Amino acid sequence: MFEILLLSCLSLCGTDGAVPRGVSLTPLCVALQQEPQGEGVRKAEQKKVEDKAPPIEKLNPVNREKAKRFLRALKTTNPKRRRTHEDKIIALGRGAIPVLLEKRGTTNANQAVGLERCLFELLDVRDADILKELTGSKKLWHRRVAAMKYSSSGRDKDRDALKAFIKDSDMSIRFEAALGLVRLADPTGIGEIVLKIGQGDDKDRKRALEDLNLLKGHVYSSHFRSLATRHEDPKVRKATIEVIVAIGDRKVKDVLGLTLSDDHNLVKSAAVNGLRKLLKDEEPITFPTVFDLVDAVEKWKKELGLIRK
Repeated sequence: MFEILLLSCLSLCGTDGAVPRGVSLTPLCVALQQEPQGEGVRKAEQKKVEDKAPPIEKLNPVNREKAKRFLRALKTTNPKRRRTHEDKIIALGRGAIPVLLEKRGTTNANQAVGLERCLFELLDVRDADILKELTGSKKLWHRRVAAMKYSSSGRDKDRDALKAFIKDSDMSIRFEAALGLVRLADPTGIGEIVLKIGQGDDKDRKRALEDLNLLKGHVYSSHFRSLATRHEDPKVRKATIEVIVAIGDRKVKDVLGLTLSDDHNLVKSAAVNGLRKLLKDEEPITFPTVFDLVDAVEKWKKELGLIRK
């Protein structure tokens, strides 16, 4: 459009570039000025569409009855069977959301587990009104659905919601919120991740360690010193070392140096292997005897200048 208008202007000019008498370029100038505005309007309209959640279309009577039947089946104590019916509900699409919400007050623990997964899969993070209701609920699984949706969004606009969930009374919700903040390179909830990993759940540990390198350059020793050296549970102190290594920031090697003097061999082993990985990119090793571990600890203390060589 711009090129056509420009050529039109040029065709009206003489060979000397002058505009012939009686010819006005005002309409063309106005058109040229309005073209970018039209593009801006289109972009604004596009953004409005992107900020709007997909529609929740009403299920036909047959599928609505199916959804209700599948919902009743979620009460089963058989996890595999429950999962099968969850998949059937999810396959019905977003139209099943109103049916699911009708049962959000359930007191059946098994059904609540199924509802949690179905709502998480079917809701969009832009379903603002529904997520607001779930966020303010007293029911744990309601809040967890909202926390998981915000956590998985990767949107900076959800940062405040995630920080609010960091204060939740439930550890699983605080963990989800902390993971969401990690994806925004925000270390606010790093302590919650350490505590959850310290519980020994391999699934949670794997989920956390996959994203922690996003914090490189954003986290410093002040976030770890207390957890690594003063927490009463050696598993939490060990988990702190794992988080430090996963982030991969050499600025926190001083904290690892402090953990070499821990009174628990589990933590000392993690400290040695953490330093190997962080500073030399070497794979972890095992220590056949306590004496081997003591030798390794002494070696690293000398290398870090903690004792004289």
